[in-house]
Amino acid sequence: MSLGKKIRRVAVERLQGVFDYEITFPDGADTIIIIAPNGYGKTALLSLIKDCLSLNLRRTASHTFQTLEINFQDGTTWKFDRTLDEERVRYEPSLRHKTVLDPDWVRFAELQEQHSWVSMKRYDASGEEVIEDPPHLENLNHRMVLRALERVRFLSPESSSMVRDLREGVSLPISEALVKYYHEIAADPRVREMLTAVAPSAVWSGVEPIECVFIETQRLLYSKPTSQDGEKGASQEEILRQVASLSKLLHKNYSDYAATSQTLDRSFPNRLIARARDGISPNPDDLRKSLIGIEKQRAALTEAGILFEQADNIISTDDDLLPKVVDALQIYVEDSQEKLRTYDEIFPKISVFRELMSSKLRPKKLSIGRDFGASVYRDGISLKLEGLSSGEKHEFIMLFKLIFETPSESLVLIDEPEISLHVVWQLEFMSDLRRIQSANPFQSIIATHSPQIFQGFKHLLVDLADQV
Repeated sequence: MSLGKKIRRVAVERLQGVFDYEITFPDGADTIIIIAPNGYGKTALLSLIKDCLSLNLRRTASHTFQTLEINFQDGTTWKFDRTLDEERVRYEPSLRHKTVLDPDWVRFAELQEQHSWVSMKRYDASGEEVIEDPPHLENLNHRMVLRALERVRFLSPESSSMVRDLREGVSLPISEALVKYYHEIAADPRVREMLTAVAPSAVWSGVEPIECVFIETQRLLYSKPTSQDGEKGASQEEILRQVASLSKLLHKNYSDYAATSQTLDRSFPNRLIARARDGISPNPDDLRKSLIGIEKQRAALTEAGILFEQADNIISTDDDLLPKVVDALQIYVEDSQEKLRTYDEIFPKISVFRELMSSKLRPKKLSIGRDFGASVYRDGISLKLEGLSSGEKHEFIMLFKLIFETPSESLVLIDEPEISLHVVWQLEFMSDLRRIQSANPFQSIIATHSPQIFQGFKHLLVDLADQV
C-alpha cells in the first residue's frame, strides 16, 4: 500500500439500491464509529470499501451501489462507478421490455447482478482527472490475455494462441490481434475490470491497492485455502492458527537476533584491536549507564517471553579496574544494542498484547513463548485455547489481528466488535483500540449496535439513520 495515504471521507450513492451515505474522519482522529438499525447496510458499506480500496473491480461489481467516492487527506480522490453492461443484456432478447409483474423480471434482476462492471477514476489534489495509461497486455501471460479478450465482443478466443475476428470473419494469432486492436482492447472497461482482479499493476501503473483488514462478525473459525484457485477447506479454530503464527514470528525474530550475534562475534577481535590502536576512551559514567540499560532491556524482553538467553548479570567494576576493560565493555554495549534492536518492532506489540489480554483473562495467566506462541494457565494448569469462553476467544482473536496482523498505516474495518463481549469489555474497547494504535498506527471504521462501544467517544460517531 501507499504508506501515509490516509482517508478523509467516504461517500456512497445507492448502496443496496437505496441508501446515500457520507462518513468523514473528524480532524485529528483515526477512527469513525458508524451506527444504524439493522438493514441499513453497515456491513455492506464496510465490505464495499474494502473491495474498492483493494482495486478488485470484479468483486466490487458484485455489490449493489451506484458510485463510491473516497477522498484522501492528501487531496486526491478515487471514484468508483458501477454500470449495467447494456451490451450483455442486449444478448438476452427474452428479457427486453419486461415489467415487474413479468416472471422474467427476476431473471433480469439476476442479469443486472451478473453483468455489471465497475470503472475507477482518479483525481489529483486540484480536482483534475488523472488519465490512466492503457494496460500493458503484452507483458501478461497468454492465459490472462485470453481471459481479457473474452470481454471483447468482436474477438472470440479459439485456442490458446488464436482468436476469431468477428468483424472481418478471420482468425488471427493473439499477438497479431493485440497489435491490430491494442488501444481498443486496452481501453475497454470490462478488460480493465478483469485485469484488476489478477494483475492490478498492469492496469493502474504506479498505483497500489490500499491495505485493508476486515474483521467480520464470524471470526472464531477460518478456512484454509486448499488449492491455488482459493477453494476453502474445512474450518478450523482461528485462535489456534494465530498462536501458531505467533510462534513462527518469534522464531523468525530469534533467527535474526542469532544471525546478528554471529556477525558481530566474528568481528569482535578486530574491532577490539582497532579501538585500542585508535586510543578511543569512552566516558566511564556513560558506560555504566549503558550497561544498566542493557540489563533492563534484556529483563523486559525475557519477561515478555521474547528473549530466552541465559546470561549472568554484569558484575560491578571499581574505578581502578574499569580502565583495563573499558574498550571491551564499550564494544559489548554497542553489540548488545545492535542485537536487541532486532526486537524493536515486535516488543511493543507483544507488550500491548500481554497487557490487554492479561487484564481480560484474570484470574487466568497468559504466557508467551517461542515454541508454543501463546498459552493460558490457571492455578499452574495449562488450558486448551479452544476451550476458552466465546468472549475470551473473540477478545483474543480481535486483539491479535489488530496488533500482529494489521499492517501499519492500513485501514481496519470492524463489524460489531461487541459480539460475545461482557459489558465491561465493550466499555474498554475504544480505549484498547487507541492503545493498540499507539503501537501500530492505522485508521479504523467500526460498525456497531452497542452504546457501550461509543460511550465517551460520541465525537467519532456517525448515525447512518440520520442520512436516510
